[in-house]
Amino acid sequence: MSPKKSLRGGSEFCIIKQQEMSYWAFATINGRLAEFHFEVKKKKPVILGHCYVDKTEYKTKKEQKWIADDTKKYRFVWRNKKYRRIHQLVVQGRG
Repeated sequence: MSPKKSLRGGSEFCIIKQQEMSYWAFATINGRLAEFHFEVKKKKPVILGHCYVDKTEYKTKKEQKWIADDTKKYRFVWRNKKYRRIHQLVVQGRG
């Protein structure tokens, strides 16, 4: 069990116990860009919460790439204190 784990923020470090790991990613929640925080319990992700963010807060190319990649993968609707995942349709190109 290593005492320090690198978080996605780059220069931010935090002491995390192996059993209490939590993660975060970008997503589109209710049609707006957001950061959501989650844990993996019994091999299933459990969303702890989210906060809406502005894309202009993230200026580096790495952060912009994270936003582009994560918002393609994660889309949710938050209603009545529950998260529901929205699956995007895969559009195949002609050719």
